[in-house]
Amino acid sequence: MKLSGISIGTAISAIATAAVAQEDPMALQRCVWACLANSPGAASAQYHQCVDRRCNAAKPTRTEPQSWTAGVTPGGTGRYVSLVSADRQRSLTYLCDPAGQSYLMLDQNVDGPGGDMAVQVDTVRYQVTFARIQDFLLAPATPNAPVLAALKRGQTAYLLRTDGSVLATLRLSGVAGALDAAIGHCFPA
Repeated sequence: MKLSGISIGTAISAIATAAVAQEDPMALQRCVWACLANSPGAASAQYHQCVDRRCNAAKPTRTEPQSWTAGVTPGGTGRYVSLVSADRQRSLTYLCDPAGQSYLMLDQNVDGPGGDMAVQVDTVRYQVTFARIQDFLLAPATPNAPVLAALKRGQTAYLLRTDGSVLATLRLSGVAGALDAAIGHCFPA
C-alpha cells in the first residue's frame, strides 16, 4: 500500500517514532551554558539571575507529557496527528495524504490480526475495523468519519479491548486544531 509515493510501512514507522519522542532533555542544560557564557562566571549574580529568568521560566509547568504530536509524513505530502497515552505505550494516529487516503492507525504494541475495536470518546463508543499492515493496525477513516468528529470535540478517548476493559486512555486537549489542519491539508475544500 502506498501513501502518496512512499510505502505505508515507511510512513507508519517514522510517525510511530515521532509520536513517542520525548522533549529535548538537553534544552535546559544549553540554556544554563548560555547564561554561563554570557556572564562573569557561575558565582556571579548575573549568571544566577539569567538562569532564574531564562532557564527556570522555560521549564514546562505541566506535569503530564504532551498528549499528542502532529507533523508531516516522510515524503512531505501527507500529515499525521498522533494521540499518545500518558505512559507513552499506546497511540492512535490519524494519517492522511492529498491523494485522498485517510486512516486511523493503532501502534505496534497491539497484538492480533486486527478486527473490530471500540474507540470510546467520552461516553460514546465507535466501532472501528482495523486490519494488520506490517506491525500496525490500520483502518480507513474518511475526513468526516463520526469517530474523527468525536475526537475533535471530546475530552478523553479510550481504546477498549474486546472485553470492554481499557487498553489506553488518550487526552484530547488541543487536538481539534491539529486534526482540522491535517484534514484541511489533505482534503482542501
